Amino acid sequence: MPATNLAVVAFLSTWATLVVSKPAEIGKTKGDYTVCETDVCHQRAKLINESIDECVDPCEDFYSYACGGWIKRHNISESKSWTGTFNLLRDELRETLKSILENMTLVYECQNITDKAAVAYNACMAVPGLGDQPDVMRAIMNMSGLTHWPITNDTEEMFENRTEVLNKTTIFTVLSINVDRDVKNLNSNVIGLDQIEFNTVGRNELIHPEN
Repeated sequence: MPATNLAVVAFLSTWATLVVSKPAEIGKTKGDYTVCETDVCHQRAKLINESIDECVDPCEDFYSYACGGWIKRHNISESKSWTGTFNLLRDELRETLKSILENMTLVYECQNITDKAAVAYNACMAVPGLGDQPDVMRAIMNMSGLTHWPITNDTEEMFENRTEVLNKTTIFTVLSINVDRDVKNLNSNVIGLDQIEFNTVGRNELIHPEN
């Protein structure tokens, strides 16, 4: 989705948030209208003010008037094809979770789901400092049915071994691959590589892991 469309969605979403707020609970009556005084309302009002480009005549170009400020303040980096408020919120959430998991006291007995998440996160972060562990890799390959892999020699069997791994596990075990339209050049397609995504675990699975 183009960044311009996302900017419109962001503006309308924040505007709708203010409109549906309950004035009797969070506002102060001033004359014939109610003004929201909560921190959330102040933040949304600030966002709307920053999104508006007052240099543009709304009667001539309402879109640029309503979203021009937001577009000017949020450039799309070369590594991204688009951006929006949801991306910014996701990045903020990721940093918050990272800070929480890194500062938790690790518990290895009688763990709850939060303790397990912290242990898993710190175990993953410790991998780069552990060095290569070929024995562990061989054990995993053996458990996967690839008992004679790897064979380290200079023959073409090395290529056959890699082919066998892909045939048995598929590349999608390691990476996700897709072909899609190039958002920066709509006349061409690109091959996209990304990290794999794990299935989302639902509430029932967490409460009743035995099922």
